[in-house]
Amino acid sequence: MHVSWTLAIVAALAAGGCYRRHTGGERAVDAGRADAAAPIGRDGASPGGRDAAVDAEVPLPIEPVDDPGPGGRPSDDPAAQTWGDPPDLDPDDPCCEPDGAPIDIPFADAPWGIPAIEWNGDGWGVLYPREDAAFQELARDGARVGAVRRLGPTGATGEDLGFEWAGGRFFTILPTAEPGVNLVGLLDRRGVLAGRWVSRGNLVSVAFVDREARWLALRSERGPDGLGAAVVVELDGRLEEVGSETLASGTVRHRPRPGPVVGLKSRAVAFIGGPPDEAGAHPLLVFAIGVPVPGSITTVGVISLENDASWTRATRLRDRAVFVQGPDGDRRGAVVLVDPFEGTSELRPWPARTPSVWGTELVWGAVGVDTHDVVATCSNYTSTPDGPGHGALLRLFGADGAPLGAPVIVAANVSGCSVGSDGGRVLVAWPRSADGVVRVQAYRLRGL
Repeated sequence: MHVSWTLAIVAALAAGGCYRRHTGGERAVDAGRADAAAPIGRDGASPGGRDAAVDAEVPLPIEPVDDPGPGGRPSDDPAAQTWGDPPDLDPDDPCCEPDGAPIDIPFADAPWGIPAIEWNGDGWGVLYPREDAAFQELARDGARVGAVRRLGPTGATGEDLGFEWAGGRFFTILPTAEPGVNLVGLLDRRGVLAGRWVSRGNLVSVAFVDREARWLALRSERGPDGLGAAVVVELDGRLEEVGSETLASGTVRHRPRPGPVVGLKSRAVAFIGGPPDEAGAHPLLVFAIGVPVPGSITTVGVISLENDASWTRATRLRDRAVFVQGPDGDRRGAVVLVDPFEGTSELRPWPARTPSVWGTELVWGAVGVDTHDVVATCSNYTSTPDGPGHGALLRLFGADGAPLGAPVIVAANVSGCSVGSDGGRVLVAWPRSADGVVRVQAYRLRGL
């Protein structure tokens, strides 16, 4: 890592960052403040079940959960008793196979953005974040529930930035037509907006921490020297900004790039990338973050990557955060495993030989499947002289970074995809511009 960038990071942390406490500002929830009066949880159905008498435009109640305390881990949950072993697959066996027929969602005349799909404990939400941003609710089996719900004149024009479920709400980040300006809002499981869209700066990723029911987001902004900074922002259940702290500040040559953030019950893991140093290595900074944010941040490590930290995703797998980066030509990708409770990080090679027959793999989606101790990723592979062309690829690997079976082609000649899991199956969503739909296909894991 470049020395000046390292010193800037150390100085920012030593100085306590750029903490701000907000007492006023724009409200994110309309009259009634129902969301602000109760705790926020993570999974499960709404209290009292799904009430058909609820007005279609009134958001469903939030879903409470106990505060896990400052050291609570995902493995402390009773659901962890169902965690099992990964599938037993030979390297040449396909990792997954379709489960049922695909579902097509008519989001736009010619969709081409990056959709997002997220399990909510009772069904699915699919977000289409581009020009005419929209949402579709899906049942447990993937069937469409109701019509496509338009999210209003947001002016969205960009890829999926953030779509996270917790406590009866989908935290949704939508880019706008103005560069560097994003809108955030909370949707219930049907896509009804709870409150209104607000701006909290250039947020690029978000995670939920059960501790004090907080959303933790990474934001890109100008530092005190005008050269850019990566900041973690703490938001409450009304999307009020209650605290923030600078994770890394830039220099003339090296500017930090906020990446994904992953919630793990009582804390989160944040990944910050940067340009190459003199040796050509790309630094990846890893932070553990607690609540409240000020004073709770520790540096877990600095990982040296072969590739730029762009085109990456991260997910939770049991008690760890897993960062995934695909290969780029002859430069191998990486799997980074982070345990913020033990303060450890491990770098594993991407589970494909280099150069790969798949060429470059741009990872657009990643999801941990606790019940089988595996991570599923969906990526776009590119053409190579001996390869299969280009399209979307579904890949499975274990907690040690080793591949589980062979990857499978989801669709050819497409760009952009996302992946989610209900704990048993994996669902993949991708745009089909020729048909004017976003297609969702369920897969079951083989070898179980």
